[in-house]
Amino acid sequence: MEIFEILDTTDQQPELKTRIGNFLNQRKTKTKDLSTLISWGFRLVEYHKKPEYQATLHASPK
Repeated sequence: MEIFEILDTTDQQPELKTRIGNFLNQRKTKTKDLSTLISWGFRLVEYHKKPEYQATLHASPK
């Protein structure tokens, strides 16, 4: 999931990102726990793209 998130953030190697996404979706069928974890991982990747998250991220003190 971490590799997928990095590739999504950097917009590099879209073919590899697709392959990893397919692999993760395939793994979701193995167990309910994996399905939940992977689904939440995909949700987190999408959440990090939202403007409100980005605004909070850039506004936080360093």
